[in-house]
Amino acid sequence: MNPQRGSFVLKIIFLILFLLAAVGLFTLIAPRFDQKPPSFIDLTQVPKKQFPKTLPVYSLTKYSELSQDEAQQVAGALGFADPPFLIDKNTSEGVQYNWQIGDVSLTISPLSIRYKNLNSSNSTIPLNQDQLTQAARDFIARISISPKDLQSNLKKTSYLKKTPSQFTSAPSFDLADVVELHFETIIEGLPLIPNNPNSSTTIVRIAKNGDIASLNLRLYKDLTKDQVFDLKDFDQAKNEVSLGKGKIVQTYLLDENGQALELFSVLPTEIKNLQIKDVYLAYFLPDKDTQIQPVFVFEGTFKKGNQNGKAWLYLPAIK
Repeated sequence: MNPQRGSFVLKIIFLILFLLAAVGLFTLIAPRFDQKPPSFIDLTQVPKKQFPKTLPVYSLTKYSELSQDEAQQVAGALGFADPPFLIDKNTSEGVQYNWQIGDVSLTISPLSIRYKNLNSSNSTIPLNQDQLTQAARDFIARISISPKDLQSNLKKTSYLKKTPSQFTSAPSFDLADVVELHFETIIEGLPLIPNNPNSSTTIVRIAKNGDIASLNLRLYKDLTKDQVFDLKDFDQAKNEVSLGKGKIVQTYLLDENGQALELFSVLPTEIKNLQIKDVYLAYFLPDKDTQIQPVFVFEGTFKKGNQNGKAWLYLPAIK
């Protein structure tokens, strides 16, 4: 076969496979609960924006497995010198390694790292928010296999008060005991977001004295740029959402501090009238697939009785 013709055939095959994947993207964008679509979507308040006309898609390379030596290296950097007390080979995330030292725990799998520390040090010297952010960065940097060049998203920062049984929201940094910091991978100037747009691929909860309370980190090995595709423009995206083609991925009712009323239990909410307030582009990181594609994120508000709520919709951005 002529080399040029062979190259052309390969490109056509890739295009066909990608278009099939693009059709399937809508099924990969899934809420965590049985959320019904709004009765009415009001798009009159959405500010008109200019978006890129084209963007590339990316392929995600995951860790197929982590050896015990690789996991132990990460654990050692986080203060766990002994071998894991449990190795579970039958989890949905692959082989999972577990450590426990008193009230400090660590779980490592090929897809994630989860760290939790229920202890508190004797230090009472409070740090400012910039110092806490740097302390969180330093903690993440100790993990050799963590994604590189993570950037903090200040808009997602939340303030929490610690009670004997749970965390509750705090209205400001000054009144908080713990600060939740979000870090994201940036692709083509856009954030890489999971199924919940209000979450992030890396989240650190840190006490005001600098103690790390928890870390949740989504692992992947590499991102590779693939083919460039045309995107829907603002008007087309807006029209498709008005026709019900977007998918609600997150809803919650707000407390007096503008945060989720139930920090750990976000349930489906019946929405009669959803008012879209903003729209932006992001790259979507699905739970299982390895194709990273751009999506429009529509953010809106709604009322339920005398309570205020927020909701987010995803819409695939590729034409």
